Amino acid sequence: MRCAWLLVGVSVLSACSSEEEQPAAPATIAVAQPAPAQEKRLPIVLRWPDLGYPEESTGFGIAMAFGQNKATGDRPALFIGDPFYERDLGAVFVLDTTSRRVIHQLPGTSRGRMFGIGIHTSCDFDGDGQDDIAVAAAMPSVLGWRSADCGRDTQRNELTIYSGVDFSVLTTVVGRQIEALGRSMACLGDLDGDGREELLVGAPTCNGAEYQARAVLLRGGTGEVLWELRGAPKMKSLGKSVAALGDVDGDGSCDAAIGVPELWRPTAADEGGPGSQPQGAHVLVVDGRSGRVLSRIDGGGVMGFGAGLAAVGDLDGDGGADVAVCAVDGPNSGPDHNQPVWLFSGRTGTELARLRLALRDAATVSGFGASIANVGDQDGDGVPELLVGAGRCYNPASDSAYLFSLRNRECLSTYRFEDEGGLLTVTGADLDGDGRFDVATGSLLFEFDFCFPRIEVFSPWNSRHLFELVSSDELAHRFSRPAPSRAREPR
Repeated sequence: MRCAWLLVGVSVLSACSSEEEQPAAPATIAVAQPAPAQEKRLPIVLRWPDLGYPEESTGFGIAMAFGQNKATGDRPALFIGDPFYERDLGAVFVLDTTSRRVIHQLPGTSRGRMFGIGIHTSCDFDGDGQDDIAVAAAMPSVLGWRSADCGRDTQRNELTIYSGVDFSVLTTVVGRQIEALGRSMACLGDLDGDGREELLVGAPTCNGAEYQARAVLLRGGTGEVLWELRGAPKMKSLGKSVAALGDVDGDGSCDAAIGVPELWRPTAADEGGPGSQPQGAHVLVVDGRSGRVLSRIDGGGVMGFGAGLAAVGDLDGDGGADVAVCAVDGPNSGPDHNQPVWLFSGRTGTELARLRLALRDAATVSGFGASIANVGDQDGDGVPELLVGAGRCYNPASDSAYLFSLRNRECLSTYRFEDEGGLLTVTGADLDGDGRFDVATGSLLFEFDFCFPRIEVFSPWNSRHLFELVSSDELAHRFSRPAPSRAREPR
């Protein structure tokens, strides 16, 4: 059975199962300093007119995923979503990471639908042995833009699944009015034994919407809803993040985490009147087969808690898969926005540890915890590493990515971005042939920070820059300057 995850990511929380249990001492890191500039590099430039359209892109990289299947020539490709392309028609560009050329384009079909707001590429939906591609489309009001229109839009948003053999459409799943079906996705493997893998799909909504936010499990092959988990009436963010964790409860099937990263603190009245419990931001760990809640990880009042989730394996040795959680505080968080990344037991919800910046570095780094990604076992110790992005548009000089060992919670290396970066991180492909996953990180995070469209691809293990993508000649000129070399910290 395969259990694949889609990782996006971002703040202090205590969720111990009893008063006697205390979380482990926070792990700290020493930020590596960049060495003197030694090289000059030019980014790979995607010129949209060369692809047959007259305009440049303003939103490319809001969603990304690595994928490899027959349709990509069995070579690793980077799927790049741009929901603003062609005046909100949207598109997904398939970039061959070997030739660095766009080899295919999946176009949107309805202007204003913002096709490409979510992408997933690691689920064999039809059981033919090839990973298929799921692409979400959603109205701007549902995603936090043009919020005054929330509740007025009448279009139903769609999730389209394409064949990993030839990019043909396998099926289209139609969502409800005013929900972002497919804003987040995770493959839970073949749960019903029919040879086709099931896809967990998040469907957050907006405050004016009639429907509750939800997460649904889609049956492989048909798209039939196997189970549905709904949020409280005013909790519209359930499903903004999901992650496949592995087996949490010991039943042999893949379980999952679902984020509810609310950006407000509800009162009892908001949640159903006197006597009800305000929920606030939290994470739910659920059984993959039934959707039953196995544990709840409370955000402790931290707004945006659960915006990013990552599978981390069994860290505490209890036989169940555990989870990493990060938070995004929203658009008004200050320049010192540095939140920890929490590690929790998936089985009990107990806090295991926190990863955070050292105090001496917090003054110069902004946005630590903006994204998280499980990048596999980079150092060969049998335990995966976690990459933590730090990025804020108004302080790009500090944007970095930190590679943490999940065995001893130490920082193994630091990668400095040349400009904006670290707001969205995806992994899952070995591009340089060293046997380790490499990483693509972007500068666009739809709800909050909106920087220049730019993607940087690098090796987290040796902090080696591989290539970067910008959407126009003007931006290429901006980034064509001496770049700092990448410094590894001594272990």
